[in-house]
Amino acid sequence: MLLLINLITQMLLEPGTEDGGGGIDFLTLCGSSRAVHEEEEGGGDGGDSDSDCLSLTKSSISSGESSAANADADADAGRTPLHTAVESAAPYEVIKSLLSKDPAAAGVQDLHGVTPLMLAAAQGKSCSKKTIKALLRASPRTVNVEDEEGLSAVEHALLSEVPHDILHIIQKSCAVQQMMQDACERERKSKVETFMAQRLSTEKLAGSSISYGQDIHNATRASMARTSLVLVSRAA
Repeated sequence: MLLLINLITQMLLEPGTEDGGGGIDFLTLCGSSRAVHEEEEGGGDGGDSDSDCLSLTKSSISSGESSAANADADADAGRTPLHTAVESAAPYEVIKSLLSKDPAAAGVQDLHGVTPLMLAAAQGKSCSKKTIKALLRASPRTVNVEDEEGLSAVEHALLSEVPHDILHIIQKSCAVQQMMQDACERERKSKVETFMAQRLSTEKLAGSSISYGQDIHNATRASMARTSLVLVSRAA
């Protein structure tokens, strides 16, 4: 099972071969992964599981479309291997492996503004709770991001009618992120208000100093004028 997961991850991250061949039918790969996983959970003989995984993977590769062409199309659309894996309903182990290699991919939006979290939330009843949690851990802020149609992950989840427990997880994460954003905004406003108050206070102090200096100057001139009058009167 582990060998198959590693092979799928490597193929997603490094599609194609040097001569451009080697296509991947990703859905077949995922199906092979699930089949092996179910066999292991059912108590079957796991002695030959690695060789079975390798055979299934090689068979999937030989029957698939060109992975290089698919990768080019995804790249043109601004999609990452994580987008492809999530949209294809890849097993959680594949998602986990991809995130371990590139955690930032969880926050990437394609040319339509779609994130891997939105793709996972749009899978309805087949939505994976583990995948949702992994994507939220990797990029918490993504939960409030909107695509080009103005839809967030929560709205995708509502439209696809995901199970209530998964919807609650997404909504809770959304609320937490909103609270954090509100707190940051309040802190930013408080810093701006403090700065403006300090600046106004400095300007008032500077104004008072100028006024005080002007008063001294005027008083000195008045004193000099009085002295001049006294001297003139004595001379007369």
